[in-house]
Amino acid sequence: YPAADADGGAAQPGSGGAGGGSGGSAGASGAAGSADSGACQPGKVAWVENFGLAFDDEFTALAGYGTDVLASGTHRGNSSLGKHLLPNEGLDDLFVAKLDSQGGALWAKPFGSPGVETIADLAVDGTGNVVVTGTFAHASLNLGAGPLAFDAVTDVFVAKLAGVDGATLWARGVPGAGEQIARAITVNANGDVFIGFDHSEQMNIDGIGLSADIDDIAVVKLGGSNATRVWAVSFGDDKA
Repeated sequence: YPAADADGGAAQPGSGGAGGGSGGSAGASGAAGSADSGACQPGKVAWVENFGLAFDDEFTALAGYGTDVLASGTHRGNSSLGKHLLPNEGLDDLFVAKLDSQGGALWAKPFGSPGVETIADLAVDGTGNVVVTGTFAHASLNLGAGPLAFDAVTDVFVAKLAGVDGATLWARGVPGAGEQIARAITVNANGDVFIGFDHSEQMNIDGIGLSADIDDIAVVKLGGSNATRVWAVSFGDDKA
């Protein structure tokens, strides 16, 4: 601690989210979790907040930054997070939010389409900005930086939002034939972004070809300032 990242650099402490892919999801109708308020005794609940309306709401990842909490999730139907409304555009839509040291929602950003979207994981960089990755299907998706084209069965997206207000800094897709499913995201001390996902067909990520035998896994490094692909690798065999 600090641990080494994929490039051997120091990873940001506390930058990893509790991704749904690793079993770290928490239902929005339950406790939002205990943040470090600086005054809570060990093992004692500092606060509990309940969010959501009549339909399915779900937290999929959480990460701390100072005494604040960055959160991502999905909602079906119109919902809310504190005073922030989360309108629904289709089936399962997305949100990213920031909570203060007492669980109050500082901001919440909804994203959706007529299709289906999920957020797999989030991470926070050294300046408090948040990066998220997930999967979308059946329709293009706009995460605040223009529409991301839908090319296959399911595609992967990556986005970076400003920690201060949730404004979209950049967003991009990782398109390819067949099925891609986002699994995890992290950042290093330089702010570079690493995403991991499954893919079922051959892909080309900004000039780098990735082969696939049935279901393979891929890791891609993106520049933190502009999401430019730095490298991409794929692993797998001919078994599912």
